[in-house]
Amino acid sequence: MSGGRLLLFGGTTEAREILARGVPALCCVATEYGAALAEEGISPKARVRVGRLDAEGIAALIRDEGVPCVIDATHPYAREVTGNVRAACERTGTPLLRVLRASGVPSGAEGVTRVPSCAAAAELLNAREGAVLLTVGSKELPAFASVRDGGRRLFARVLPAEESLRACAAIGLDPAHVLAMQWPFSLEMNLAMLRDVGATALVTKDG
Repeated sequence: MSGGRLLLFGGTTEAREILARGVPALCCVATEYGAALAEEGISPKARVRVGRLDAEGIAALIRDEGVPCVIDATHPYAREVTGNVRAACERTGTPLLRVLRASGVPSGAEGVTRVPSCAAAAELLNAREGAVLLTVGSKELPAFASVRDGGRRLFARVLPAEESLRACAAIGLDPAHVLAMQWPFSLEMNLAMLRDVGATALVTKDG
């Protein structure tokens, strides 16, 4: 690839698969934890940059690195980053590819209730009883601060990172209600977690 490195955004599985293919790339991730994951098995032709960037910062990086193409492989719900990447590519006239995931839940699946937001999910939880396992990510946890008796009912599975633990504490979760661990998770492990916390409901993203 001439003209510079591919610019890749995301600490996702898809981003790491691209890095492992030996493509000359600069991978941008938000946190040191994301960098540690991205650097596992990374090609010598690739490197990782840590730190959040706004649209202007991304545009400057594209110009400085002579980037010929950008790939947005961020999480499907990372809308702010995706918007900034798109804006930067438009400003610089740089081709952009977006990695998309297929839906993980069939339409009309039994026992599944779809809601438009985490705030809507929190409202539903207030209308029911029992323990709840949240696997929505630490950034979405503030939406569940309003859940009735949340300190007792809610359990959160988050990445083992300092910012994730702070987010759990901010909504009043006891440390015993925080499951800090790194994916991927097998079906058996997911079932074991649901049983262990006595969950009557699972709140997750279709990502």
